[in-house]
Amino acid sequence: RDYHQNYVKLLQEILEDLVNNELLNLQVLLKLYNTEYQLPTFKFKTDLKKGEVESSWNYKMIQIFEILLAFYGSRSSTMLALEKLSERMNDKIVNERELSKYGHILTLLDYKQHKSHSDEFVYSNSELDLQIKYTVNLYGNRHEEVMAQIKEMSFYTNPELPKNNFPFAQLLQKSFTEFLRLSKIQN
Repeated sequence: RDYHQNYVKLLQEILEDLVNNELLNLQVLLKLYNTEYQLPTFKFKTDLKKGEVESSWNYKMIQIFEILLAFYGSRSSTMLALEKLSERMNDKIVNERELSKYGHILTLLDYKQHKSHSDEFVYSNSELDLQIKYTVNLYGNRHEEVMAQIKEMSFYTNPELPKNNFPFAQLLQKSFTEFLRLSKIQN
């Protein structure tokens, strides 16, 4: 249940941040409010060597990015908005409970490592001076929906930095980059 609530909260937070940073016009949101929209689904390869395949429907972050593509109209416009958001926003100060909704970002950002398997993993990013320990769990009727729970964050060169600083916009942008790189095999 929290899994789906976190998805909605994350989408809401992304839209609020885009509107508050003047990167998404409120009129666009209102125009699309009553529009019927069908999320596209596709399959993509999680492991190019082994040929493992996953459905986009099992990654909530892919659904969020498909919604953003509908708002912005193109991949380049969406990327530009996320790049500007990353430049304008500071890290978010979050508590442990708030961290739970950001697991959706990690599921897509680090999918090549976890390959939709339940286990503990570490996402490292030297550019952001960041390491995140997380656990992947599978949900849904057939245990296909992929969710990550963040366990711990640390910073390489600045260990004194509070562990509740979450580089939300930067990780969101990097996750969108991974979304654009997906090796789609079926529409």
